[in-house]
Amino acid sequence: MKRYLKDYCLTIEDVEIGIFAYLKNKWKRKDVSYFLAEYCIQGGEDIHEAARRCRKLARKAATRHFLYETIQKIAYSLFLEIEERRIVLKPIEYQLRLDKSSNKIREIGISSVKQQIYDYVAVTVCKEMFIAKIGYYQCASISKKGQVFGKNSIEKWLKTDSKNCRCYYKCDIRQYYPSVDKNKLKELLSRDIKNEDILYLIFALLDTYKDGLCIGSYLSQYLANYYLSYAYHFIAEQSFSIRRTKDGQIVRVNHVKHQLYYMDDIIMFSSSKKLLLRAVRDFENYISDELHLSIKEGAGIHDTRTESIDMMGYQISSEYTIMRKRIYDRVFRIMLRGKRKRHTEKFSVHFSRKVLAYHGWIKNSNVYAFRKRLKIDDTVNEARKAVQEYDKNHIHRQAG
Repeated sequence: MKRYLKDYCLTIEDVEIGIFAYLKNKWKRKDVSYFLAEYCIQGGEDIHEAARRCRKLARKAATRHFLYETIQKIAYSLFLEIEERRIVLKPIEYQLRLDKSSNKIREIGISSVKQQIYDYVAVTVCKEMFIAKIGYYQCASISKKGQVFGKNSIEKWLKTDSKNCRCYYKCDIRQYYPSVDKNKLKELLSRDIKNEDILYLIFALLDTYKDGLCIGSYLSQYLANYYLSYAYHFIAEQSFSIRRTKDGQIVRVNHVKHQLYYMDDIIMFSSSKKLLLRAVRDFENYISDELHLSIKEGAGIHDTRTESIDMMGYQISSEYTIMRKRIYDRVFRIMLRGKRKRHTEKFSVHFSRKVLAYHGWIKNSNVYAFRKRLKIDDTVNEARKAVQEYDKNHIHRQAG
């Protein structure tokens, strides 16, 4: 068994890399300005004046180098906290928010800037381990492996390997993030990471979470994939039957031919219902006994020849792919507005970005008639022009 980071030594430069990774798209945030101000406050200056000065410097890329000395101070301070085992973090603030994509109420954790930086440091250092452990078809929260990657993978299996995709099992983990057993997660991390500094950092962050993992945390999305990767590899490597062929040879038959995890939304394909039932039994026993998770009601086995697959916002079959009804309704409304507005007024930047965002669903669905009827290509071109014009002016203002 390979253990990671056993010869690794955390340095101040590694902490700096984590800080810059965090700041990449957050330079202008107010809470970031106040965090930077704590380390660069000058004599006779109050925290608000220092924060305004930091925000002014951070607003333009040309003046951010004046803050690099402050970032070095922050990196040294955080490095010492890890080395001396004295990380102190503000309690996470939790808020209930509506997830518009699923119409579910979720409890989102809002952590301090300092904790968010620690998240990035931990992920940056453990990236090699996460990449190695997380399964190839675990899609959510992984760069270049989102909904489209998952949809394309399922389409490919249905079209090129239909013999091994005759039936599928689909399930969701019940309340996945809050249900993760932190003690079990720490046990798995201790098994895979041999570095006391990094384990201390990750465990200190885990201990700030109320229940299980924290929705909204950068580190949590990697840990969530990592935790379920054990079930992914168990099904791929240990769920099989042994058969004897007519000529006396012993062969191994995997119960599952293909599987895909979109965070806690799981689908498995097999060539027969009999093999798939065995895989389901192995999977349910493993996540219950080993990972201490449970499956939502409604999980079941279906036939791909008679039912389409409802996953990641799409209805997927071997013949076509369309959007889920709820998403289609939203896309229809925004594109109909765009068709009407195109002849009467100029698109706002906010509306244009909304059009371009929803256009992604259209590009990846078989909706040619819908696209032609609403003249969506014309609407998208108009939206692109509005965004390009805004971005061009915005870049000039930043450079100036």
